[in-house]
Amino acid sequence: MVNLGTLAGHGIREVMFAGGAWTDSGTQGITAAVFRAPGLQAAWMGEWFEASARSARATQAFVPTRLQIGGRDAYRLDLLNGDVHQSVIVWPSTVADEVRVVIASGVTEERIVAGIAAFR
Repeated sequence: MVNLGTLAGHGIREVMFAGGAWTDSGTQGITAAVFRAPGLQAAWMGEWFEASARSARATQAFVPTRLQIGGRDAYRLDLLNGDVHQSVIVWPSTVADEVRVVIASGVTEERIVAGIAAFR
């Protein structure tokens, strides 16, 4: 339950996930993942990612924003992890209890947009 952090406060007891990572180097790459749990909401996943990032040692310069992906409300967190720019984008799937996530590290905005588009 400790690793579930803020999700546990919303009654989430277990989360299943699957995804893929495309790594360019030790600090550059993009990950696409799907998280699933009964009652899971994208806003809760965004909250969990932000809380986790804010508690990490080397993270700073947090910029949370709201956006739309495929007509659905999405959450984006941009931050600096050490000297690497990272972005986490979270939005609800069209499948109930499922949330989609793209995590980008050290890649261009164009690549982030392409990763999201490929995942929709």
